[in-house]
Amino acid sequence: MLNDKAFNIIHISDLHFGEKSIARDSGFGKSFEDFFTLLITTIEKIMQDYSIKILIISGDISSKGDMDQLQNKYLMEFLQIFIKRSIPICIANGNHDLDLNSIESKSQFKEFTNFLKKKKKEFNVNLSKDFRKNQVSFKYLKDYNSIFIAVNSCKYIEKRLINDEIRNLNVEDRNKYLNQKYLDIGVLSMKDLSNILTELEDNFGKIQFSNMNKFLICHHSLKNLEDNKISINFLEENDLHLIFSGHEHNYYYWNNQIIKNIGAGSLLVYLESRKNNISLNEVPIQFNIYAINVLKGKIQPILYYYNKDCKWVSESRKIVIFNPKIYYPIESWFEFHQIREEKRKRIKTNQIIGVYEVKNNKSSPSLTFIDKNGTTFNGFLIEETDTQGFIDQINKWFIENYNSIISGELNPLIIKNTTENRFFSQLPEEYVI
Repeated sequence: MLNDKAFNIIHISDLHFGEKSIARDSGFGKSFEDFFTLLITTIEKIMQDYSIKILIISGDISSKGDMDQLQNKYLMEFLQIFIKRSIPICIANGNHDLDLNSIESKSQFKEFTNFLKKKKKEFNVNLSKDFRKNQVSFKYLKDYNSIFIAVNSCKYIEKRLINDEIRNLNVEDRNKYLNQKYLDIGVLSMKDLSNILTELEDNFGKIQFSNMNKFLICHHSLKNLEDNKISINFLEENDLHLIFSGHEHNYYYWNNQIIKNIGAGSLLVYLESRKNNISLNEVPIQFNIYAINVLKGKIQPILYYYNKDCKWVSESRKIVIFNPKIYYPIESWFEFHQIREEKRKRIKTNQIIGVYEVKNNKSSPSLTFIDKNGTTFNGFLIEETDTQGFIDQINKWFIENYNSIISGELNPLIIKNTTENRFFSQLPEEYVI
C-alpha cells in the first residue's frame, strides 16, 4: 500500500544561462559566485529537511540553445546535488532552448536533444521512442503510482516562421521578430501528446497507465497556449489534470476546476526579465517545492525567494486539491477500508487481486477491481458515512451506462460495507456485494 506521507519534489524554471543570466546584473548585491554558493548550500539543506523524490525543470535552461550554455559548469554543479543521490531529473525544453538560427533547417532542438540523450543515464529518466522529434521524457515513481511527463510546448514556432515568409531577414531582425511575436505563445502538439500517451500505455499496460497519477511538465502556462481551449479539452479527455510550467518568471496558479496549473518563477534570469508586466516592480528570483500527498489528493506549494537581504526565505501557498489514483493489493485495500469479513469472502470468489482507487470522486465508479486474468470491474464502495445523495449518483450512473452494462462492456460491482439496510432496496441487487 502507498505510504500516507507526502512525497516532495523541487520545481525550477527559466535559468537562462548565457546573456540573459543574473550574472550580467551590475546591481545584483552579491557576486554571482557568492550567490551560487548560497544557492547550493540552500538546496543541500532542503535535501536534508525534505525527502525529495524528483527534480523537474520547466524549460529555458539556456538563453539561445547552444551546448555550452546547456552544459554550463554552474548548472552541472547544481544538478550534481541530485545526480549523486540518484534523484531523477525530468526536463522540458523552453523557447530559449531552441536555436533560432536553425529553425529553417528543422534542427533547432538538436543541441537540447543531444544534451538529454547524453545525460539520460545520469538524470535517471526515460526518453520517448521519437525523442529527437518530440523531445518528450518521462519518469515513473512506482512507490507513489505517479508519472511525470515532460513535453515540448515550443514546437510550432518553426511553422509560423516559415509560413510568415521572413526568410530574407538578417539574423538580428529575425530574432527580434520572433521574440516580439512568437516566443511568448506556446503550442502543445496534440499528435505528439497522443503518440506518447499511446507509447506509455503500451509500456505499462492500459489498465496500469490509465490509473496512474499523471503530472505534465511544459514550459508555457495553459493560459499562454495558442488555441488553449483545444489543448485544455484534450488534457481533460486524457486525464492530464496537473500541469507544472514556467516561462512567466513569477509564481502563478491557474485552474478551471478540473485542470490545475502551477508555475515556478525564474531561478536565474536577469532583472529586466523579472519585472512585473503591470507594475514594473522587480519579481524576486524563486523556485518551488511541492509536498504531494497521493492518498489525500493534496499538493502543498512552498515557495523559496531570494530577498533583498541576499537570503533565501520560504512561504507556503494555498493547498491544491486533486483526485489522486492509488493502487492497493486486495488484502491491503480490505485493511485500509476495514471491509467486513463476509464481504471479503464474496469479493475473493471473483478472484480479485488488486484495486485502483480514485479519491475525491463520487459521480462515477471510484474503484477499478482487477482479477487474476486481467479482467476489470467498475466499483462503488458504500460506507457508513455515505448519504442518500451518493446512492442517487450510483443509480444515475447505472441508468446512463445501461447499454454498456448489458452488453458486457462494463462490469459493475457495488461493495456495501455498511449495516445500513435502507440503501439496499434502492440499488441493482445483482451487482451488490
